[in-house]
Amino acid sequence: EMTAVDSTTIKYVQDTDGDGILDGEDKCPMVNPGIFDSNSDGCPDTVSDLPEILTSECDGVIYGQSNSLEKLINQALTLSDDGNIRLLISYLNALKKHIDAQRGKNISDECADSLNGIVNNVFAQY
Repeated sequence: EMTAVDSTTIKYVQDTDGDGILDGEDKCPMVNPGIFDSNSDGCPDTVSDLPEILTSECDGVIYGQSNSLEKLINQALTLSDDGNIRLLISYLNALKKHIDAQRGKNISDECADSLNGIVNNVFAQY
């Protein structure tokens, strides 16, 4: 006996791009990001992922560092939007150095790993 399945049900059991994230949870169901998806949203990591990581995974685990991290991230976003890749890479290096210097002190290891994962994947795509 066959049962009817609607398109919504298929969306939740199908992985169109083969990245291991079902279409219903995949922000980019037609794009396989390969190894460049450290936040597991189904899309290649970009600079625009950093603010979300800062607020979702780093909330409450950064001490006295949120303003300086936000400034570096906001500047990187502006440079990314402007297409200034050389200066963007410079700001991302500064962000990575800042994160590494504060790791285990004012920034939790988990937060540092999440932010650095995005930064490393952005570097690898340029």
